[in-house]
Amino acid sequence: MQRLPFIALISAVAALLATPHVSGQQKKDENPFLTKSPPSRWDARREIHIFAADFVHRGAGGNRQAFTDTMTFNSVKVVAPMIQGCATASLDIDRYETSLSFDHNDIDTEVELIPDLQCQEQVGVWEGSKLQGRKMALKIEGPVTTYGVKINERLANSVLWPTNEYPAEIAGSLNPQLFIESDDPSITRLLNKLTANNPQGPPPYMVAKALAGMVQEQFQPSGAGTMTRQEGRFGAIEVNGAAEAARKMKGTEPDMAALLCALYRAAGIPARIVVGWDVAGSPGGRAHVPAPNAVCRAIFDPDIASHAIMRTWVEFYLYDEARQQGGWIPVDVFMLRQSSSRMGQIERLWDGFGGGMCFDHLVPITFHFVPPQTTIAAEDPALWGWQPDPAPQAIELELIFDAMTAVQRGKRR
Repeated sequence: MQRLPFIALISAVAALLATPHVSGQQKKDENPFLTKSPPSRWDARREIHIFAADFVHRGAGGNRQAFTDTMTFNSVKVVAPMIQGCATASLDIDRYETSLSFDHNDIDTEVELIPDLQCQEQVGVWEGSKLQGRKMALKIEGPVTTYGVKINERLANSVLWPTNEYPAEIAGSLNPQLFIESDDPSITRLLNKLTANNPQGPPPYMVAKALAGMVQEQFQPSGAGTMTRQEGRFGAIEVNGAAEAARKMKGTEPDMAALLCALYRAAGIPARIVVGWDVAGSPGGRAHVPAPNAVCRAIFDPDIASHAIMRTWVEFYLYDEARQQGGWIPVDVFMLRQSSSRMGQIERLWDGFGGGMCFDHLVPITFHFVPPQTTIAAEDPALWGWQPDPAPQAIELELIFDAMTAVQRGKRR
C-alpha cells in the first residue's frame, strides 16, 4: 500500500464522515464518543505473593529448585495500581478491600492512595515495619463493571487538532514513560515513514485509526506476552518496549501495544496502555462468559488455561477543544491483528478500534507496566513494586487474578 496517497485518502474520508458540532455540557465520567452496552458486573480479586528464595541448579538439564528462605525487614513499602477505571470499565475503589499479610498474619496498615497525573491513574501504598517470615501477600478485591462500547465515528471525525495545550490532566499522557519511549529516534522515524512526514495532516481520530491499521499490518506478534512462575502461575509481563519494537517490528502483545501508544504520543495524541486480564479466556471463563465473541477467544481457550490470560491494549484521548470536552477511545491492536493481517477499509467500523464486545470481559488493572512511584520493581515488569529494607538477595513471586459474576440482590450488588 502506498502510504502518501493513503494519508491523502484518510483526509478525504475524514471530511466525508465529519458531522457538525453539537453544543452541550459534558457530564462527569461521560464519554461523548462512545455508546456503552448493558454492563457486566464482577467481583474481582488480585493477589501478589512474594517469597525470599535461594536458587540451586541441579542436573544436566539445569532444572531450578527454589528453597524458601526467611525474609527480615526493618521496613517495607509495597506499591500496586488502584485505578478507578478506563474507557470500558469502572472500579468502585471506595468499596475495595485490601490487606497486606506476612505468613498469613495481617499487618496493621491502611492503604494510602497517591494520584499519578501522567495517565490519570492512582496507586496504592501499603507499609509495614519490623517483619520476619517466609511469605508476604497483598490482596486487593472489589467490584468492577465492564462494558462493550461502540464509537460514533462521525462525531469523532469532527474533532480537530487543538490549537492550545491539552488540559493538564491529559497532557501527561504525551510524555515518555518506562517501555513507552515516545521520544526515541526509532519511534520518530517510524512515525514519519508511516505518515509521510505529516502526522497531523488529517484529523486526530483518523490519524489514530490509520496508525493502528498500519501497526496491525506491519508488526509481527509472537509469544504469549507473559512469564509464568511455579505451577504455571502468572509472574510478569514480557515486554522489551516500544523503541525495540519499532526497530524490529516484531515482539509480544505488550510490545505491540507499547509501540502503538508511543506512536500516538509522538504524533501529539495523548495515549496510555491498559493492562488487564480476560475473564473469558482465563480458567473458569466459560462459566462466567458463556458465549463471548468468537474473535475474542481466537487464541484463548479457558478450558486449558492454567492462569489468568493477561491482555494489553491502548486508549487514546480525543479532545474537542471547541466544546472543552473529550474521552478515551479503546484500541485492541492485537485483536485487530488476530482478526486479519490486513488493515480494514478506513471508512468502516473496525471491531477492536473504538469499541467492540471483546472489551465487555476485560478487567483493567493498570496504565503502567511498573508503578510510577519510586520502587524496586520485580526482576521483570509485574505491575507492582516495593521498597524493602534491607532488600532480599532474590525473590520468587506469583500473581493471582480472578473474577466472577457479581451477585445482585434487587438493585444492590
